[in-house]
Order: sequence, then C-alpha cells, then structure tokens
Amino acid sequence: MRLPEKTEASFPQSISSKRGYAPYLDYKDSGIEWLGEIPAHWEATAAKRQFTIQLGKMLQRDPASQDDIEVSYLKARHVQWFEVNTSSLPTMWANVRESETYRVQEGDLVVCEGGEGGRCGIVQDVPHNCIIQNALHRVRGVSSGRSRIEYLQYVIRAVASAKWFEATNSKATIAHFTKDKFDELPIPIPPNAEQLAIATFLDHETEKIDMLIDKQEQLIDLLKERRTALISHAVTKGLNPDVPMKDSGIEWLGEIPAHWEVKQLGQIGTFRKCNGGTKEDESPEGIPCVRYGDIYTHHDFFVRQCCSYISPESAINYTPIQYGDILFAGSGETLDEITKSAVNLIDAEVYCGGDVILLRASIERDTHFMGYAVGTPQAAYQKALMGRGITVMHIYGSQLKHLSVALPPIEEQQAIAVFLERETAKIDTLISKIYQAIELQKESRSALITAAVTGKIDVRQESTSTTA
Repeated sequence: MRLPEKTEASFPQSISSKRGYAPYLDYKDSGIEWLGEIPAHWEATAAKRQFTIQLGKMLQRDPASQDDIEVSYLKARHVQWFEVNTSSLPTMWANVRESETYRVQEGDLVVCEGGEGGRCGIVQDVPHNCIIQNALHRVRGVSSGRSRIEYLQYVIRAVASAKWFEATNSKATIAHFTKDKFDELPIPIPPNAEQLAIATFLDHETEKIDMLIDKQEQLIDLLKERRTALISHAVTKGLNPDVPMKDSGIEWLGEIPAHWEVKQLGQIGTFRKCNGGTKEDESPEGIPCVRYGDIYTHHDFFVRQCCSYISPESAINYTPIQYGDILFAGSGETLDEITKSAVNLIDAEVYCGGDVILLRASIERDTHFMGYAVGTPQAAYQKALMGRGITVMHIYGSQLKHLSVALPPIEEQQAIAVFLERETAKIDTLISKIYQAIELQKESRSALITAAVTGKIDVRQESTSTTA
C-alpha cells in the first residue's frame, strides 16, 4: 500500500529538543516511504502479521432457529478516540455460533471502518455476549504475543493525525478503512517490552495534556454560560438595575421593566414557510443560502456569513430573504435543534432553503435586539413546548406566532443591542483564544504520539520514571 510521503508536519523534528527527549543511537531504513528511518532494532511490517483483524457484520435473526441468543452490540458511534462507551448498549437476537465470530472481550481494540476511519479504543467493562456490528474492526494480538494492543492504538492515532487514512481509504461513498487496507497497513514494531514502555509513557503524558484540555473546555463552558446569562438578563430585565419592575403575566418570563411591553411574535410581523431545493444544489461558491441545519450548527443568534451556497440557476427554487428577517429551524432531530433561530444580517442577495420558517417584522424594532430576544433560554423554552414529533421534531409558524418576547422602547432596544454586541464580543474573543490553546495542546499531543511510536524519540527511560 502506498501512503503519502512524510512531511515536516507529520514528524516535528523539534519535539525532542522542546521536550528534552533524546533520539535513539542507531537508525535504519524501514523500507516504508512514509515512515523513513526507524531505530535499528525495530521492525516494520504489515499489521496482519502482528494482529488478527475481524470486521464486524450486521447479523440477522433466523425466525426458525432454535439457537438464537440475545446479544448486546457495539457500533461505530460507541467509539471515540481511546474510549469505548459500553454502557446501555442496544441488544438484538443472533445465532449463537455466528455471533461467536464477532464476540468482543475485555482488552480488544475496536477500530472504526467508516466515517472517521481509524478512530479506535480498547474495550473495558464489556457486557456478557457482546458483539461488533458492521463498520467496526475487532483487533487482537497474534498468538505469538509479540505485539501489544496498547501500543497499536497509539500507532493508529499517529496514522490518523497525519491524515494517512484519508489518502488511502476507499472514497466511493464515504471513506472506508477496509479490512484489506488494515491488513496491509505497514506499521513500526519495537520489541514487546518496548511497545509496553511506549504505551505506558504515552498514557502518562497524554493524560496530563487531556486534563489540561478538560480544564480549558470547562472554562469555555463557564464563559458560554456567562454569555447566555448576560444576554438573557439584558433582553428581559434591561440595563438599569434601579428601574421599576412589573409582573409580565408570564410565569417563565417573570418581572420585566414597568415601561416594557410583552408582545407575541404574531404581533410583530408575518410568518411564512420557506421553499428550497435539495442538498444536490449546493455549490462551493455562488449565491449565499441559509439551510435549516445551518441555523443550529453554524449561526449563533445571527447570520453574519453563510456557510452554504447555491448556483444562480437553482436559486429560483429557493426563498429570497432580506436583512433583518428572523429565521427559525423548522425541523431537527432534537427539541434543542428546533429551538434555534438567527436574524439575517447579510445586506445582499441571499436565499434560504426548505424547512426554514421566516418572520418578517412589520413594526419598528432593532434588528440586533430581536436576534438576541428570540434566542434566549426563555424563548427556547417556549419553542421546545411547541415541538412535535418522534424521530424528527417539527415546529410551525402557526405555533411560533404565539411566542412571547419582552419589548422595550426602540431607543432602549438599540442601547441593549450595542451593549450586548460589545460585551459578547469580549467573551467570544476569550473563548476563541482558549480554543486556540486547546488546538495547540492537541497538536502537541499528536506530535508526541507520532514521535514516540515512530522511534523519533527514545522514551524507555521516561517510561521507567513514570511508573517508579
């Protein structure tokens, strides 16, 4: 199998100097283009020579069979990097002899075939009678015991981080890391004890990085909560803490400033259900288009820049929108998704697709204030109550017209909008910086894994110190 040539990005040569890790004394050519030189006492060979690889299968129950048993099963969605979720697995009935071929036991490595091909984790706390279904590989060391699963999962992570899977996987529909490709994947193989030393070292070092990332992600969550609370308070209580208050008459809204009004969206403007073509109309460039899924995946209160485009020829099938139009997601897989909305701030030609509900205001209002007002937790609560569906959730303009918001005078709307734009920008900047720090930590983790499993650094002594 031919893999991409190694690049400076694949193997950062500075990692040993930055972290104080030394290289091995002697190297040799691995004979593998992407791997280059490896320590002289290592080997490089196909994965199938060191591990047994079994691809899962979608088992079918035979109604006439007397040998079927109930089994739990793992799918690709249960597997994250270095983590396999075995709690509350789904169950099915399958033939006892056939299911034995796909049975999972504690310590097995499971590797995703499709989607993010190569994503893998070691199974722990496996339920009784658990199997793998299609799109998952089960990997075990060969009987000779020369290779360790703990080491292999880090090798696979290094392969994935360098995007080698993307270059070699079948892309007929979605990329597939097939069993044939897995069998022939060339991997570096140190002696058994050294594999354990590398895995132990990486367990220790990546845990420290992951703990730091967890703390940074917790800080992001806190900042997002602060941002939400700031918006919610400003658009329901105003900016003046000393202003007289009154009961809004709505339980979930509570008290509002005495001079504010409560209006239903149907009193603010008119609703319409938008038309749109299909995903087949999407183009890398062209006319900006807002799809219903974009509202809950890309747009936070406002549509400032589109992430979807359509060709001019297909635009006739879509609904044109204007600056200031309020867009609601008309459907989604969860109640949370249909509570999302965004105000269009693009003052140019732009369209929206089907399953988008449009509110065009007919009264004087501040566009930015309205974007915040219909996106608060209070508004989301109302929208969630309106949602209908089982597998797919829906919401309609006939329901949304009853959604209530608190409206101050126009000058106060503008002042609140200016305040929120300024203050949320500060929080967003801080969140962005933390995300950048997380990405640097992830890059450092990937570089360390790659350097260790390819022999660019010698961590045998480091491993001894971590277990001492």
